[in-house]
Amino acid sequence: MTSTSDRDFFRVLWGSRIMPKWKLFIWKLWHNGLATKRNLYRCKIGDSSECPICLHDIEDTYHLFLSCPLALEAWAHHNFGMNQNTGNDLSLRDWIRYWLLFFYKADGYQGGQQTGFVGTLWTIWLLRNDQVFRQWRPTTASIHMNLQQSDEQHATFIVERNEQSRMLRDPTTPPGFHLAHLGNQQSGERPLKMQIRAAWDKCNLLTGIGWVISSSPNQHPREYGCFSYASSAIAVVLTACLKAVTWARTAGYTNIIILTSSAQLLQILQSSDYQDINIKWTIDAIRTNDFSFNSCQVIRVCSSQIT
Repeated sequence: MTSTSDRDFFRVLWGSRIMPKWKLFIWKLWHNGLATKRNLYRCKIGDSSECPICLHDIEDTYHLFLSCPLALEAWAHHNFGMNQNTGNDLSLRDWIRYWLLFFYKADGYQGGQQTGFVGTLWTIWLLRNDQVFRQWRPTTASIHMNLQQSDEQHATFIVERNEQSRMLRDPTTPPGFHLAHLGNQQSGERPLKMQIRAAWDKCNLLTGIGWVISSSPNQHPREYGCFSYASSAIAVVLTACLKAVTWARTAGYTNIIILTSSAQLLQILQSSDYQDINIKWTIDAIRTNDFSFNSCQVIRVCSSQIT
């Protein structure tokens, strides 16, 4: 049966600004579900339960996250006001609950100490796995670098989560992706999905522009393209966007989504202040076309997602 303190712990964990993958990690750690040497040895996987870091104690979750030299170095890096002696008589589960609730009472849901605390646990696990799977011994420098990367990754998550251009209940808007809303309104109809890509030869200013159309999952994508000239790389991307929306408008579509790997394109479309006269007419033409659609969204995705 779940105790009141356990319910308080999970209420704080799920309500915090911690990244979803960190919450899942804490849930697995809480239930002793990580593949530590001891857990694997109990399942008759491997020939030893010895800690791969210190080669001295048994690697269970308490040792790995609290008493291993890797853990001691990681916790010493962050100044959380934590007394290492606090919790010596507690299980790891009770220790995690104690400190997460402590930071919540001090800072509320928006406090940075909670994320730093969970990020340190996550970093210890990543560095341990580097040793097990890649034979990369953790050092003071690598511990500090990984802790900094965890902080930066979470800071990026917070910024993108709070991005005003993203509609939280919009299923076409992946979390953490940049989005520009154009057109007149949001639409619940199935959108025409368009992918755009452009290549530019700086020496002769020749460009290759392509766009792929997918109107339904069962329909084979249609591909279009052309050659042109452009004065800059961003001018090529803008031209590709203009070609795509012009084609969609001419074809009679009223609800479209454009996928691009260009962050600069999104920045330009989200801004009303653009100074470069060489691309101003292209931007104006895109906006003129876009406002003829009921819904037009331009979403930045990874380049691997562009055909």
